[in-house]
Amino acid sequence: MSQQIATLIASKPGIMRNSLVSYLRSMARIEPIFVADDSAAAWQIAGTHALDLVIVDADWDESRVVAFVQRIVQVQVSIKLIVLVESVQQQQLFLRHGAHHALLKGLLNEQLRAAILSEQLIQNKEVRK
Repeated sequence: MSQQIATLIASKPGIMRNSLVSYLRSMARIEPIFVADDSAAAWQIAGTHALDLVIVDADWDESRVVAFVQRIVQVQVSIKLIVLVESVQQQQLFLRHGAHHALLKGLLNEQLRAAILSEQLIQNKEVRK
């Protein structure tokens, strides 16, 4: 049996978060799914659960997203981090600060699926068995 991918969605309540939860539930191996409304709640979940994947909606204050991204990549090096962004400038910013992927929200379709199921995440999960 394949390993499950524990995932955190860090996003304000609303359509984007609800859509992400529904989308991830439709994918095999993505569970459990945790949700956090803000960076403090997201960090608390990341500190108490063995996560494989964190998806952050860049709708929070940009400086909070940057701080969260930097902290996650420094402290939780095995977690894959995807940030959903509004602009190319945000995309470049979050990639510079350590996000594995920064995907434009208007172009998510298969990009999100490919980022989630990328070989790097699968390999990291196999190593931790």
